[in-house]
Amino acid sequence: MLENFEGSASSRRRLRLLVFRNFAESSLEFLAQFGALFNGRVALEADYYYKKTTNLLLNKPIPTSTGFGGVLSNIGSMSNQGTDIMLTTRNIEGRNFTWTTSFTGFSR
Repeated sequence: MLENFEGSASSRRRLRLLVFRNFAESSLEFLAQFGALFNGRVALEADYYYKKTTNLLLNKPIPTSTGFGGVLSNIGSMSNQGTDIMLTTRNIEGRNFTWTTSFTGFSR
């Protein structure tokens, strides 16, 4: 690659202030076991979650008159949220055999 010659340009620009991405999470959980009604054989679990990630590295466009098409910067962010629900039942429980069933559902 030609450097320090007239008419040449580097295809990358170095940045000194890049940082790692940041996370912000929160969740709310609910667990109910129906012990008295079904002898502890049914459990319902619900979970709501929210996660936001910031300072993602993205290519930030800059004017092409600078000789570059873009520069890496901490300008990206992304969020994810949803609900998870799980129903667990103990159908058969013996000395040598146990049958457990779980149903899981989620939404975004």
